[in-house]
Amino acid sequence: MKSFTFNLLPKKTKEEVQKEEERDQSAIYTGILPLFAVCMWLALILFNGLVVDRVKANWQDAIDKKEKRIESEYSAILRQNGELVKKTQALESVVQLDINPDRLFQLKEEIFPFPEQGIVIDGYGRERDGTFNVTIRTPDLFTFSRVARRFTSNESIKDVYVSSVSMVVANQNPTLLDQAREISGRIRFNFVETDISQDL
Repeated sequence: MKSFTFNLLPKKTKEEVQKEEERDQSAIYTGILPLFAVCMWLALILFNGLVVDRVKANWQDAIDKKEKRIESEYSAILRQNGELVKKTQALESVVQLDINPDRLFQLKEEIFPFPEQGIVIDGYGRERDGTFNVTIRTPDLFTFSRVARRFTSNESIKDVYVSSVSMVVANQNPTLLDQAREISGRIRFNFVETDISQDL
């Protein structure tokens, strides 16, 4: 038995058919693109986990090996330089105590600008701690104390004190009953710190 079908809708134009095909393709792309993006994301994660992390691990191993090599090869040099630094720091206080000897004689000229009767400088010295000393002989204790005050009032030195005082016989002639006696004493002091380059 034959059947007849009738299409009451007008026939689509070629342009409409083309638009529908493009719309269908767009729908397919819209469904495929998110799936493609997910696949790309998974691929990047796998790439990062398998390749990048492995390369980073290799680089870290290379760096660690170089650091160990540096430590093993240059440890002696580092130790020697460290010892030099410590020795230099230990010498700092000694270098600061270094004073040009001329300063001692300049101080003598300041305190005794002219020769004075009865005052004799027997010697100059330096203690182990860097303190300077001057041994002076005077006819009596009063004169010695006056000389000590001159040292105390001088602004270029500090920590002035008399370390020893004794009475000495000026004339050792045993035939004299009244032997002349003098006072001998040692005055210790430090120079006021100045720029070391000026003293060297």
